[in-house]
Amino acid sequence: MRRQHQRDAYAAFLTEANAFLSKTLWGNCAQQASSQLGISLRDEARRQEINRRALRIQSEVPTEPLKLAAAVVQLEGPENIAAIAREIENHAHNVHVDALYGEAPYTLFDALDGRPAPTGEGRNTHLDLLTAINNFTDAARSHLNGSKTARRPWNLSGAREVITRPDLRSVDH
Repeated sequence: MRRQHQRDAYAAFLTEANAFLSKTLWGNCAQQASSQLGISLRDEARRQEINRRALRIQSEVPTEPLKLAAAVVQLEGPENIAAIAREIENHAHNVHVDALYGEAPYTLFDALDGRPAPTGEGRNTHLDLLTAINNFTDAARSHLNGSKTARRPWNLSGAREVITRPDLRSVDH
């Protein structure tokens, strides 16, 4: 019975994490902004207007459903899976903060293609979030299937460490 509760908690959490990721992807936000404004994405003269609206759309995606689902994962455990859930929650918060501070146009596709970030940081919060979601999925699957070891953790960015700005990127705010 316990395993079923964990399975349900993990499934609900992954649903919220993937929904947040999808709703905040720059391309999706830019497309929605373009539609709302009635401006073609190819209209370079009005690109800034689309970008501003897309950032607003991205920043308005709520993190609360993800946080609530993460709380259940924290309760169900085990600790290694709860830790990855906290990591996902932190990365979702970083996506939100980046949108608030106007840092969203460095897209997931830019990061995957190896294009440098405009700020030179080389970090993409969506890539960090996607990596953590993949790690959670693998760890949860291994736990639920009774496997002693999960697959090697995903690292889509090739980075060795997570670069954060503690003053801006803490879920504790």
